[in-house]
Amino acid sequence: MLFRSNTGTTNPSCKGCAVGRFQGSKGKTGCEPCAKGYVQPDGAKASCAKCPAATYAPTTGLTTCESCEVGKFQAQQGQASCTACLVGQFNADKKQTACTKCAEGRYQNARQATSCTQCAAGYFGAAGALGSSDPSYCERCTHGTYNPTKGSTSCTKCLKGKAGQYGGHAATDENHCTTCAAGRFMQMDGGTHEHRAHSCDASKGECNRGAGGAFAECLACPRIDDRRYQTSVAGSTTCSSVPLDCEPTPWSNWGTCTKSCTPMTGALMNVKGESGTHYRTRSPEQLLPCALATRPLWRRGRRRRAWPWT
Repeated sequence: MLFRSNTGTTNPSCKGCAVGRFQGSKGKTGCEPCAKGYVQPDGAKASCAKCPAATYAPTTGLTTCESCEVGKFQAQQGQASCTACLVGQFNADKKQTACTKCAEGRYQNARQATSCTQCAAGYFGAAGALGSSDPSYCERCTHGTYNPTKGSTSCTKCLKGKAGQYGGHAATDENHCTTCAAGRFMQMDGGTHEHRAHSCDASKGECNRGAGGAFAECLACPRIDDRRYQTSVAGSTTCSSVPLDCEPTPWSNWGTCTKSCTPMTGALMNVKGESGTHYRTRSPEQLLPCALATRPLWRRGRRRRAWPWT
């Protein structure tokens, strides 16, 4: 816009406003600077233009708007400044109208951030949680699990047949998972154990413990005594029955076998069954296994031939 230039002459003239200034009224002797948040890149204008969203004009009389810096945003037009991103948010690029929430597995506890912090290896952040602002969002992997990757939303469970030592938190690799010793088992993923062992004896239900042991003292195989028990090989997910022998002494008749061979029963195979339900399947020889029967082969000294000999 033009303004009247009065230099003391008898014929005053009108001049155009300079860039960054304006004049919206007639008969004025000067121009006004554009306000904060407004700019005017051209001369002789009656008004200034609002800075668009994602930009700002911090002082008066400017000709161009400035872009919001990284870590900041501006959603409105005609503003004199940009706003720092809140905690839990970030902006990695300039000239943004909004900040981005931290993704799952990440957090940010400072304002004006340009990125978010990943949960460390051995930790995880809850899946689906966006915009987390507290470092406590990242939780330690519990015993029986591990995580080698940053920014994860879950931990990996130790596989069946292995176990993670109880009390071991924030494990970062599979070395946390130790193979179950022979005579022990772990039937589920993510199992834990309290002690390491050099070896275990299923018949006695005991383990040779030691911090330097190569195996995990996992769940004990079912056991009644040193002749009625189950066992397993190292890294097993289940246990198997050990063939049941009669008394390890000579006997005079078939009844010795049926009376001494008492099976393992119950859901956990740790309850003594009814004696006399197992019998030998061929002529007596010391320490041969007894076979399963539904009724005693001998009763009150008399043989009951319910099954053929083999």
